[in-house]
Amino acid sequence: MSLVKMRDVSVSYGGQIILSHVSLRIAAGEIVTIVGPNGSGKTSLLRTIIGAVKPSQGHNMTIVNGISRIGYMTGG
Repeated sequence: MSLVKMRDVSVSYGGQIILSHVSLRIAAGEIVTIVGPNGSGKTSLLRTIIGAVKPSQGHNMTIVNGISRIGYMTGG
């Protein structure tokens, strides 16, 4: 069972494309780590997954609530 499923999701801020055509599937029981350099879109991806950011484009975006936990930390 997929807890998170995104297909062809894009995110834009002020006309600037931050994420372009991202596809992702996270199954129940998986542990996922997102790594990358500063400015690569990690935070935008996570904020899109949790619903804090609305994608500008995307298909079949499914997020199953109530049965999963998403840990989200910010640096400082």
